[in-house]
Amino acid sequence: MEIIKDTKNTAPDVRRTAYIFGGALMIALGLVWLCYNYNLLPRGIYDVIFSWQMAVVLAGGWLLANQRWAIGAVVTCVGLLGGLIDALDIYISFTKLILPLALIALGVACIFVKPTKAGQS
Repeated sequence: MEIIKDTKNTAPDVRRTAYIFGGALMIALGLVWLCYNYNLLPRGIYDVIFSWQMAVVLAGGWLLANQRWAIGAVVTCVGLLGGLIDALDIYISFTKLILPLALIALGVACIFVKPTKAGQS
């Protein structure tokens, strides 16, 4: 008995998911901004939502919506960690800790990432 393979793309439409995520994000940000403008939202919540940490978390969410799981999870975690550090008012030196750790992570990635042949994606 021969099994006929369906040639249709059975994976969910990644582009459509990304557009839905982007549209919902714009609607939510617009509603938050509108509520803040009419004093329906405290300044603290507005500052958290419109911060660089939240922008990084949303970029991670965008990557996750595009099914880029590994990088999306890393970017989201970096944004959440940045928000936690800011909320707890912890000072971390960029040149003494962050930059060396980033170089170590880049080195580990270079060692363990499987190289691809030229012309392949």
